[in-house]
Amino acid sequence: MTDSALPPRLTRLLVTAGLFAACMAPAAPAATVAPARAARGTTASPRHARAPRLTPDTPVTRGSGYLALGDSVTFGYQEPSVVPPPDYGRASRMIGYPALVGAALHLKVTNLACPGETSASLINADAPSLGCENGYRRLYPLHVRYRGAQLAAAVAYLKAHRGVRLVSLMIGANDGFLCQIHTSDGCVSEFAATRAAISRHVHRIVSTIRHQAGYTGQLVILHYYSLN
Repeated sequence: MTDSALPPRLTRLLVTAGLFAACMAPAAPAATVAPARAARGTTASPRHARAPRLTPDTPVTRGSGYLALGDSVTFGYQEPSVVPPPDYGRASRMIGYPALVGAALHLKVTNLACPGETSASLINADAPSLGCENGYRRLYPLHVRYRGAQLAAAVAYLKAHRGVRLVSLMIGANDGFLCQIHTSDGCVSEFAATRAAISRHVHRIVSTIRHQAGYTGQLVILHYYSLN
């Protein structure tokens, strides 16, 4: 992500490779978010003007929409040990990177992320997660209330909101954590298979956003970064 207005910490946050970077790379090329700037003028009258077809190069302009997908990192989840203690009953208190990006680029942020989400449960709510569908969502509110899988909610949102100019996806870490829990060697022997599964799921997520939702604008896949 390149924008001279962004603070260095936020820039590093968006480009630093992390735990499952290798899994994400083959899924789709990460588009570069263009600096916010005024939209170009048009010769068509307002009554006959049509919304321009988005491409991966369409600028992310001030006031446009940003849809964020992912797990606890995208959500902005805070550990119980945080001081002062987090208020899980108020999702607005959970500040993740989408809120920082939205503030920096003056975007309208919609954050569908769910703590504990895996690449599989993002597609199918009945798939194993690390406490999203059968845990956090039952106890506490998300940033946006929806039923079913996060991907289905994303498709519905994108079809209904054509002003979205940026979609981001960060997913996969919880797949690894589940693998660590359920294997005797901490996922050493299953890492390659887990990585391949994440890659397949990410391809499916991106394909669904492109084809079922009809979204053709900028779509950024974020690598994990150090949370310490």
